Amino acid sequence: MYGAIAMHIAVIGDIVLDILMWSCQRLGDAVVCSESYMDAGGSSNIAIALKRLGADKVYAVGLVGCDSAGDIVVKSLREENIDTSFIARHGSTSKVIAYEIDNGVRYVASIHRLLGSNVLEIDWGMFDIAIVNGNTATDLSSIDTLIVLVRELPRYVDLVAIDLGYGAYVDSFINAIMGLDSPLTKKIVVLGTENEISRLSTNPIDLSRRFMMIAMKMGSRGAKLYVEGRELFIEARKIDVRPIRTISAGDVFTATLVLCIYRGFDYRTCLELACRAAEKKIVLGLIGRTIPRLED
Repeated sequence: MYGAIAMHIAVIGDIVLDILMWSCQRLGDAVVCSESYMDAGGSSNIAIALKRLGADKVYAVGLVGCDSAGDIVVKSLREENIDTSFIARHGSTSKVIAYEIDNGVRYVASIHRLLGSNVLEIDWGMFDIAIVNGNTATDLSSIDTLIVLVRELPRYVDLVAIDLGYGAYVDSFINAIMGLDSPLTKKIVVLGTENEISRLSTNPIDLSRRFMMIAMKMGSRGAKLYVEGRELFIEARKIDVRPIRTISAGDVFTATLVLCIYRGFDYRTCLELACRAAEKKIVLGLIGRTIPRLED
């Protein structure tokens, strides 16, 4: 923030292709949409936001298929000057998940196995920050890999951020890393929505005494930080945009908060800037690469 940030950041997790479709109508069993857009999604949004907010070197770490969806994602990341040398390519593994958003349909071309064993062979000492997307915790193999990885990361990097996501095994994941020595857990920031954090077996106040902090994203109400048993709250500003589409706003929040913490800003300022960056993403809209840049 406020100028180029000389740091190397690894973003680890679900590298997917977002296929956004709107102006849709149902015709029998089919959905016909007059407009569409494709771009990198998932943890790619965090990587792109970090780069656009001034991070010096950002690396995407994960697994994509050797297919057209994988090709589009890798090309998109390279166009944003994201280093893709730690993205493994394996088979034709893409699959499509569909769900509704507003009056349109968003299709996410994703993969079944979100992390390859290659992540355990990376020299993590080359990075200053590692951001782990908990959406990767979708099967027992992935959670085992994540637990090994995140227990090692604090030994090498200055800051580890865990964005919980909807991974089915996230609670097991958090409980496993709570067993690390205190100097290591104090390098860890845990982020999630109100719903995601509520699913953890330990409440955020108690977790904040173990980790560096817990950040709770509360959508239109704002956000909270829990630090050493204390709570900070920033109220969201009213956004006069219709329809309000929040895709990737949480990823922008994560990227901004992590950069501010690493730069040594006070925690209230970090939370305020993260909320305002997420709001800016919503104002910029859905179409095209609307993740805000530093000058925004």
